[in-house]
Amino acid sequence: MRKIKYLIIALIFILCGCTSKENNLFIHFFKVGKADSILIRTNNYNVLIDTGESSTVGVILDYLKENKINKIDYLIITHFDKDHVGGAASIINELEVSNVYQSNYPKDSSAYNNYVKALFSKGITAITLRRDTSFELDDVKFKINAPKEEEYIKNPSNNSSLIVSVFNQNNSFLFMGDAENARINEYLDIDKKTYDVLKVPYHGHYQKNLRYLISSVKPKYSIITSSDNEKEDEETLNILENSEVFLTRINPVDIKSNGSQIDVKYD
Repeated sequence: MRKIKYLIIALIFILCGCTSKENNLFIHFFKVGKADSILIRTNNYNVLIDTGESSTVGVILDYLKENKINKIDYLIITHFDKDHVGGAASIINELEVSNVYQSNYPKDSSAYNNYVKALFSKGITAITLRRDTSFELDDVKFKINAPKEEEYIKNPSNNSSLIVSVFNQNNSFLFMGDAENARINEYLDIDKKTYDVLKVPYHGHYQKNLRYLISSVKPKYSIITSSDNEKEDEETLNILENSEVFLTRINPVDIKSNGSQIDVKYD
């Protein structure tokens, strides 16, 4: 009788799915021109990496409204170029934003100033990252790699990009912001892991260290945030020949991960 009892309990666990936990992760790359905005959703939390430009933030707000998302748990501003921070003021003003991480290299621009004003008006203190940090949401692990220099000699804004890694069990994702040669080299010195999905840095513009990044990461899927007016470089596409490439200038890109499998498609 005891053996039968244990068999029944085991069967109940199997039928209710208690023997394995599935982590659902959804990622949406917005079609907002040559600009970045990426929504990452776990079972219970929302993370937004960058906000596109002020002229296209309506696309982001409409999508969030349609999907009944009124709270951003983590807003990550990789750097302060207008195509990454331009829509941030509207996001902060119209949604509940709990935590903000930002790069360490500010810019004197209207996009940056509007962002700072919105933070102040909502009583939000952004955390400027000068060292790596990490957090976990619904067993999905997030790691943010901070720039190691206060100011880079070449292209200081792009090279100050925060680099975000996301791990959902066996699935991995790397978001490179607008990192250029110096930042790519700096990052590869400390992280040589492979990733399933790569957000290609700097909108697909070719740079010499990009080849080393691709050979190290070996992405199965690559996403490029470009536009019809400013397309990705052909040389970049050539070095991604072993990766399935998706371009936001064609359509938004949706990714679904359950921790073991990844589905990538145009929305």
